[in-house]
Amino acid sequence: MYTHRVRIAFIDDGIHPCVIAQGVLSEHYAADENGVRPCAPAEALTHGTACYEIFRNHMTVPHRITSIKVLDDATGRGNHKAVVAALKWSKEFDFEIINLSLGTQQYLDFAPIAAQIKRLRKTIIVAACSNQNRLTFPACLPQVIGVRHSGDTRLKGTFAYLPKPYDQIDVLVTSEGANSYAAPIISARICTYIFEGIVSPLEIRKKLAADALQDISFIDMQFYKNLMPDWEEVDIPIVGWTDASPKATKVLADVIKLMVAEEYRAIGLTRRNKTKAESLIFRLPAIQWIETLYNFTLPDILFLQIDREELLTLPEAEKPQIIFEAQDMHSGAEKIFNKLMEHYN
Repeated sequence: MYTHRVRIAFIDDGIHPCVIAQGVLSEHYAADENGVRPCAPAEALTHGTACYEIFRNHMTVPHRITSIKVLDDATGRGNHKAVVAALKWSKEFDFEIINLSLGTQQYLDFAPIAAQIKRLRKTIIVAACSNQNRLTFPACLPQVIGVRHSGDTRLKGTFAYLPKPYDQIDVLVTSEGANSYAAPIISARICTYIFEGIVSPLEIRKKLAADALQDISFIDMQFYKNLMPDWEEVDIPIVGWTDASPKATKVLADVIKLMVAEEYRAIGLTRRNKTKAESLIFRLPAIQWIETLYNFTLPDILFLQIDREELLTLPEAEKPQIIFEAQDMHSGAEKIFNKLMEHYN
């Protein structure tokens, strides 16, 4: 069993020392696009203060905290470059846990955040989904334990762990009404696991699954639909992509990357491949989930990587206006991208 203090970093807007219990070691830093530097503790009761207090109230083992401020005092908002700098700096310290009760919904921000998350192989990262319950990075990355709040009475006093979530948000837990306040509850639980000697990401996920509510049959399409503040019918360009080979999936990822670089919100849904969230390609459990995933991601254009026969069964509003087959893969991502621009412009 570990006897040391579990090291956890809170990337947020600072922590006021009034909530830090006596004997808990703490360090305070601020990050911006130029890097990370020591700073004074927060002087107000910040969002980070509230998150740490929730963590503290669920915590049962010795710990040491590092606060990394990335949000602005006046606006409560932050630049993704500050988050990237904080994550990059964290690699030097190999924190056992990083709690991120924040994230970005801006597609252009996703790639640099994903790149830094990949470097943190020894750190368990817990991140909150947006309070709108829509696509959020880093919470939706497979390497991250994504968390959201649910007020469902079946979760009172427990939590749900989803082994194959369609949106990569792994944990549902009842908190104080916001996803950002759900993350520290799970971070505290994982701190206990680490203190007990369960340290690898795989073993921690297995432990979460074992300790969670076992009957999660109620978490269905309607459950997810109820999470969304507004529900829209699919009304965007849809592109069919009938080849599911590794090469075709790579080309699809490259096409999506080109579209995001041009500030289009592009997403891929695949029936025959695993989620590759860093490439904005998500597993589609069944074609009935297209509308749910559309509402989760709110894209400008949607790629459906499914069999031609299945494409033909789609409702009229979800049928693709253009389809790319296996032979189209030889032309490469840039030519396909240009063809799409000509077709839709």
